[in-house]
Order: sequence, then structure tokens, then C-alpha cells
Amino acid sequence: MKLSFSNQYLKYTFSFILFLFSAKAFSQKYENPAKKYSNEYKKYENAPCPVPPNNIKNFVYFSRDRQAIKDHPFLKMPRFEGAQIMYAWSQLEPEKGKYDFSIIKEDYQYLLSKGKSYLFSCRIQRSILMLKQFQNIY
Repeated sequence: MKLSFSNQYLKYTFSFILFLFSAKAFSQKYENPAKKYSNEYKKYENAPCPVPPNNIKNFVYFSRDRQAIKDHPFLKMPRFEGAQIMYAWSQLEPEKGKYDFSIIKEDYQYLLSKGKSYLFSCRIQRSILMLKQFQNIY
């Protein structure tokens, strides 16, 4: 089917407008959506806790981001008892049969120096062996 001049003109005009909108969208700087709220906690750093004091011990969960505990705002908040950090088994057993718990010890000592407690977790199949090795450190 042969397009008339006006239909062809509309087709090219629409294509050009579509190109302009897509070019604008791609030319904008990409911002990672995960970072959108990365500093939102700062608004509430000095806010009073609305929950009345109780005997519940609250721990901040850091997943595998162990570096995030350094100078984290929770260290200044008495409401938080400590931190929970998860480790990959490959961090604790870098070579088969050779265990290195130095990162656990480092995190433990850091949190103790700030007056905080420490929980650690690890998804492994050799948990009994790991606990025996960990007990030998202390």
C-alpha cells in the first residue's frame, strides 16, 4: 500500500517525535533507585523513640554488608543492643579444611569497643565444625 504524502509526513513526524523523547530519556544521568533513600535515616537520627522502654533487645541486621557497621548511626543509639551480621561460608573457609575466623573476631571486637553486642549467622552445612573452631578462638 502506497502512502500519500500527508500520511508519509505524519509517519515521519511521529517517528521523529518518538526519537526526541527517547533520546531525552537516554541522555539523562542514570540514578540507581537503591540509593534514592540511602540518607533518609539522617532525618531521624535524633528523634525520640516512640516505643516505651522494655526488655526487648534490638539488633540491627546488616546482612553481608559488614563494612556498614563502621561508624553507623546505630552505634550512638542506646535502643539498639548490637548488630547481626551474616557471613558466607567461603569467607570462613577460604581453602578446604582451613578456617579463618578473623573477620568475625574483628567485627566482634569493634562492636564491643562501642559497647554493643554481636550476633553472627552463616548458612552452611558444616555448622558443628564451625562452632567448634569458633570456640577455640575464645
